[in-house]
Amino acid sequence: MVITDLLGVARMTAITLNERGQIGHWDDTAAELFGAGAPQAVGRPLTTLLRLPREHRGAFEPETFGHVWCGACTLPRVDTGEPAEVGWWVYPIGGEHGISVLALATDLRGLRRDGIGITIGDLLLAPPDGPAGPGTAPRSATMRLLRVEPALTTPSTDEPDSVTGPFADRLAALLPALAPAAFERITARVLGLGRPAVSLGLTIRLPIVPPAGPAPAVPAPRPAAAP
Repeated sequence: MVITDLLGVARMTAITLNERGQIGHWDDTAAELFGAGAPQAVGRPLTTLLRLPREHRGAFEPETFGHVWCGACTLPRVDTGEPAEVGWWVYPIGGEHGISVLALATDLRGLRRDGIGITIGDLLLAPPDGPAGPGTAPRSATMRLLRVEPALTTPSTDEPDSVTGPFADRLAALLPALAPAAFERITARVLGLGRPAVSLGLTIRLPIVPPAGPAPAVPAPRPAAAP
């Protein structure tokens, strides 16, 4: 199953990098996820702040800017060194308003544990950490998320309404204040490369209860009738 309306139903952060790979925007969600506040992060190259796996560093380095990338990695938090499992969606922007790269990130361990909420289209019915409805069984007793993998939707260049629609509003809530024209170009760029999504693998676990009494008798096979 692929969830394509990830913005608005999962707690995400947006990190912007300039042409030198230095962090320009770092919000409270990024601080909670990575263990470093804005004063510690802004102005530093992302690759010197975070201990990214070697195979993922290229997505955030100036000489390799230019292609969209999504993936997952485990890296140590800046403050405690405890491992954080992070999903990334990295978009080359091309210098719009000083933004060369837009990186969206979320806590994959939290998504796997808590889910992403219940939605119908653009309507969020229940947040991931919301209370269960009446008569709802405990989440752990019904299903668990086995796999949460970052993905991208099919790139689209024919969604003019999306540049000022719900997706744009959700992206605007993550980004610093921008001029309307600059923000619309960034939104169109993200849509043209594929909006962030996740691929979910689900399993349902059913308990097996042993019989209380003696095992039922198995009928003996009947001999085949003579022709």
